[in-house]
Amino acid sequence: MSALTPREREVLAWAADGWTQGEASVRMSISQATVRHHTESIYLRLRARNVVHAVALMDDSEPGWRSPARPVDIPAGALALSTERDTEAGRA
Repeated sequence: MSALTPREREVLAWAADGWTQGEASVRMSISQATVRHHTESIYLRLRARNVVHAVALMDDSEPGWRSPARPVDIPAGALALSTERDTEAGRA
């Protein structure tokens, strides 16, 4: 059984594929603050120092844990809107 929840695994997979937290938040339809929360939880659960360490730990413990990246079109301005929404809510 994985040490991570399905949503944490998804956040880590997006990070492993090079997506920023802002980009992942838009793709996952959640706030950037929620992505940050999941990321902090990942570090605690895996005892990882950073995202590279977390990915390496998962690769060692569960080879094939992430599915291949699929290109996703993010509408122009979507990231700016997400960041503005987080800033207005005091989450940036």
